[in-house]
Amino acid sequence: MRLDRRQFVLGLAGLGVAACSTSGESTRAPAGGAPSTPPATNAPTTNAPATNAPATTTAIAGGTTTARASTTTAPTGPARYVSKGAATTTRVALTFHTEGTVAQVGRLLDMAKSLDVPLTMLLVGQWLEQNRDLGRRSADAGHDVGNHTYSHLSLPDQTRAVVATEIQRCATVLRDVTGTAGRWFRPSGSNSTTTLINEEAGKAGYPIVLGFDTDPLDYQDPGSTAVRSRVVAGIQAGSLVSLHAQHQGTIDVFESLIGAIRDKGFTLVRASDLVA
Repeated sequence: MRLDRRQFVLGLAGLGVAACSTSGESTRAPAGGAPSTPPATNAPTTNAPATNAPATTTAIAGGTTTARASTTTAPTGPARYVSKGAATTTRVALTFHTEGTVAQVGRLLDMAKSLDVPLTMLLVGQWLEQNRDLGRRSADAGHDVGNHTYSHLSLPDQTRAVVATEIQRCATVLRDVTGTAGRWFRPSGSNSTTTLINEEAGKAGYPIVLGFDTDPLDYQDPGSTAVRSRVVAGIQAGSLVSLHAQHQGTIDVFESLIGAIRDKGFTLVRASDLVA
């Protein structure tokens, strides 16, 4: 028996199938005959870093283990650049670009503990993959941890794709090792930033690109005496000091430097205690 078009459409509706549109797409109707809502289009996603949160201790067979709780904050747009805290405070923060040998970084953490100095450790992802224990130790000691790219390229010279990969890949390693991608991103190869870097840092979930205002150029290995005198001469209220854990002169002068900073009346804090 031949059906006319009206009978054919009614028959399809009874089977729960909506008639095809002119674009050729069709949707299956739910029970009751009304067409289902089309699925939402795929929206871009970002990996927001976990903020540092207090650690919790859980009993396990043979002892305890420390699990670092983490929360995430969705990015709200491009990161903003901050190179100094408020000038009304007596607080200053030492920020360490972190690569180096086990002996160098281990000694730095030992001295920070004995002197009760909180640090801001900006970790290179490639180094962190090879030194996971030191990364976990930094976070578990209560120091700020942050992202200093994956392979320490000169970031302002790179394409958008490379910049995005450098930030996101380091964030992934940080999260895997420490339980948090940290609050901070600092570009490698420059104390400046660009619109592109700010945009990609924001997409990766970092609200702040963390700069610095005091730079003793310790990566040029000028010697311990020069590192100390340059920091003491340049440090101000609210300063963010740039230092490098992989340069021996900086490690050798650390204890003396802490004493000199405190003698000037400054209180040493993490970047998260200085920058909002």
